[in-house]
This record gives sequence, C-alpha cells and structure tokens, in this order.
Amino acid sequence: LGGYLAVVYEGEIEKIHYIDSLVEEQKLGHHASNLIQAYLKWFKNTPELELLYWISMFDRPVNLSTIKSISCSETIDSLSEKLIKLRKSRWAFAVELLKDANLISVKEIDSETVLDCHPIVRDFVAKHLKVQEYPIWVRGNELIFDHLQNVAVENPGNMAELEPLFRAVIHGIQASMVETAFELYFDRIKKGYIMLSSGNHYADQACIKAFFRDAWTDLDPNLSEFAKFHLLSSAAVNLMSLGNIREAITPSLTSIEFFIQKEMWLEATNTAGPLLSMLIASGDLDKGMKLMSDLEICVSNTNNQIIEAMALNFQAYILYLCGKNSEAEQLFEKVEDILCKSEPEIPRNFPTVSSYYCKFLLDTGKQQEALERSLKTFAWREQKTWQVAIDTTSLLATDLLVLGLTFLQIGDHINAKIQLDKQVELFKSADEWLYLPTGLNSRARLHIATENFGEALRDLQESLEISLRTGARFGEWEAYIDMAQLYYKRHKYDLSSEYLKKASDLPNMDKYRFRDGEISELLQNLSSNMSKSTREHDSSSQ
Repeated sequence: LGGYLAVVYEGEIEKIHYIDSLVEEQKLGHHASNLIQAYLKWFKNTPELELLYWISMFDRPVNLSTIKSISCSETIDSLSEKLIKLRKSRWAFAVELLKDANLISVKEIDSETVLDCHPIVRDFVAKHLKVQEYPIWVRGNELIFDHLQNVAVENPGNMAELEPLFRAVIHGIQASMVETAFELYFDRIKKGYIMLSSGNHYADQACIKAFFRDAWTDLDPNLSEFAKFHLLSSAAVNLMSLGNIREAITPSLTSIEFFIQKEMWLEATNTAGPLLSMLIASGDLDKGMKLMSDLEICVSNTNNQIIEAMALNFQAYILYLCGKNSEAEQLFEKVEDILCKSEPEIPRNFPTVSSYYCKFLLDTGKQQEALERSLKTFAWREQKTWQVAIDTTSLLATDLLVLGLTFLQIGDHINAKIQLDKQVELFKSADEWLYLPTGLNSRARLHIATENFGEALRDLQESLEISLRTGARFGEWEAYIDMAQLYYKRHKYDLSSEYLKKASDLPNMDKYRFRDGEISELLQNLSSNMSKSTREHDSSSQ
C-alpha cells in the first residue's frame, strides 16, 4: 500500500481516501489482490507492465539482461512491443518505478541486475495472465522454454546443470506444449530411464508435478499414453524414495500393468525394480516375493540376460534376508557369471546391483571375498564398464555402505568411517529417505564398535525418526537391534532387552532371519549378565 501511494500519488498519504476500497476487505489476500489489480490498471499500456509480466512468468530471480534478450527477440502485443523500443536509460527508469512501488526487488550480483518479486505479486500476475491474457501467457512461456533449453549444457552431469532443463519443462507445460515438454524431460533429463542418475527426488517431483492436475494419478489428458505411464513410474519412484509409500503403490502398479498390456517388457521391469526395493525396505517380503512371481513371464519376455540376472539377484537377496543362505548362494553365483563377463552382447539398459551379493558374502563370514568384490564394483565405475552404464547416487551410496561395513569387520576403522560417512551424505543429497535409515544404522555400528556411544545414539535416533515417518520398517527393525547392541555394550541390560523386544514385536519382521545368529548371541549374553547382576544384588543384600 505504501508503494502504491508513493508511485501513483507521489507519496501523498492523504490520498489513501481515494483507495479506501482496498482496506475494506477482511482478509489480507483480498487486500493484496485488489492492490495489485489497481497497479495493473495504473500501469496499463506501459513498459513497466510488460516488464512486470516477464518477471512474474519466471519462478525465481532473473537477470535483467535475460529479460532484455528474450523480450527483444520478437514484438508481442502487450508483452514486448513497448520494451523492444526502450533506450538503456528508460529500462533503468522502468526498473526503478517497479522497485519504488515495492512490486519487485533489485540486486546487483556479479555486475548483473537481478530482479525478483514477492510470491503474492508473482502468483497474482501469473493468474491474471493465464485468465485474462492467455495468448501472452502462452507465448511468453514458449520463449522462456526455448531460452532455458538453449542455455542448458548438452549433457548435464549434476543437479546444477539439470536445473535449467527442469525449469524449461515447467514453462513448456505452461505454454500448453505438454508432449514437447515431456520429450525434453524423457530425452535430456531422464535419458529414457525412470530414475535420475544424480538422485534428488524432490527436484524431479517438483518438475513432473506440472504434468499432474491433482493427485499423483491424474495426468494432463493431452499427453500420449506412453508419456502418462512413464510419468506415473517416475512419480512412484520419487514417492517411494521420499518415504510416501502408500501414495507410491498405486501409480507404480498401474504403470507396470499398462507396460505389460502393451508388451513393453523393459519399461515394466524398470518400474518393478524400485517397487521391489521399496517392499523390502518397508518390511513386506511376502509382497516382494509375489511381485517377483507375477513378473517372471515379463522378465523372460525381455530376452535380456542382464534383466534376468537382476531378477535372480533380487530373488537371492530375499532368500538371504529370510535366512536361506544355501539357496541364495546358488542364485548369486549364477548372477556373478553374467555380471563378470567382459562385454555382453545385449543392450545395457538396466542398472546392475552388486551390493546385495557383497553384503551376503560379508554376513556369511567371507570378509576378504566381500572386500575384493566390493572393490571390483568401484573398479567398474573407474573404468566406466558396461556394468555401470546406468548408475545412480542410490546405487553408489549402497555400494559405499557395504564397503564401509566390510572395512569395519576386518578392523580398518579409518576406511570404514570414510565410506560410511560418504554413504550417509549421498543418501541425504539424493533424498533417499526410505533407504537413509539403513545408512545411519550402518554408521552407528562403527560408532558402537569404537565405543563412540554418543554418535551412535544420534545416528540411531535419527534413523528411528525417519523410519517411523516414512514406514521404512526394515530400517526401524535394524535400529532397534543396533540400539540393543549399543545398550548392551554400555551395560544397560534392561534397555538392551527392551529394544530387542521392540524389534521382535514389529509386524512381518519375523520373516527377516539374516541377523538371527547375532540376536541369539545377544539374548544369551543378556540372560547371562542379567542373572549375574541378580546374584550379585542378592549377595550384597545378604
């Protein structure tokens, strides 16, 4: 209101009486809307209004030089016809006037004038353009879409380089170019796969949200069928990793069913892999085994040895989790025969998973083999071999986790700490909230082994907090067991027993048997020490 008085009435406060309708509304939102509507009328047919339109169409601070470049590329009625004729000094005047009105903020950063506006202003002006000036809205977003594609690097390799493409997709959708926007997303951001190699599920979900009208199953009707179900798959993977398990299941199963109906076997298996990982992490081994059984024909129809190997890999891992080590070992060895080939004569369009086998080797007492196999995985990354043609931050973090635990078991605490710290940071950077609890639990084991009990407790408490929020029951179960180990080492036997009971009381977790030996040993130790404490107490009482 102060900015409006300063610009329109040259600061004469008594003129507020001319605009008292602005303060008759009962809600601030109405005040703001009426005030901005008044500005739009006052700035009508001016370069200031065109400049405000451009700033509002960007969803973040924007360089003045960028607006000049885009707006001056062609004459567009009511969007660039005034700006295109402006001299340099008049541009500065337009910026200053909008600043004085408190509609925009202006900063000088690295010799660039950076413009931004308050979200209320941006939202109102954007809504005005969409409703009242739709042709302007469409053409402006088309030009921003083209600009962002042009400034993006050709083959982005990290989130900073992907950011202009994410923004371009959103502007393309706002310009009603939904299929073109999807092609950009599919070809340059995802490169045909449903997961980002660099993680960051929040950024991916914020991007594709523009394709959805409401729920994560309600897509823009102008999309092709393939685009719709690829986006459903991508949304489901993001929801899983972010810990929204219930929301993830329907879009995931819906897209798998569609791909199977269309005999798109590769797409079906690509979508099923993350779902299977989620079911394991959420403590639903039965559902995971059923999904694998349902997909056997689908996997077979891919005629892809790598996919068949990864299906066996998942099956072996589930058997290992269930405590069926001999059966698991047979399947893992079949997988290794395929994974260790120098060059398969098939397309490499499916990620390979090494951490399951390495963890199996480690937990069955083969520490040296586990170390050699883990290091081989990192050698593949170094050499960029076919096994890592499709890689993700999540896969890398999991490999580091197992390597760290291997160093821990062989007594190399320095290297264990390096790897276990790295994997936690990677899980966090990639927004892998469903899997982060396992990473925190693993690092806590190092802290327990080195008697750094305060750090162990912090990691386990954080793990439990995330697990309870996301439904990562596997992480919750392991955290209870590790809490029991922590309190046993601190001679707090009652607390240790309490946490073991919490672990045993968790629904469905009785299927996970791979830590049975450790639990049995801890129970025996607790029984012995608690009996000893009782005898000592009785003796002292006498």
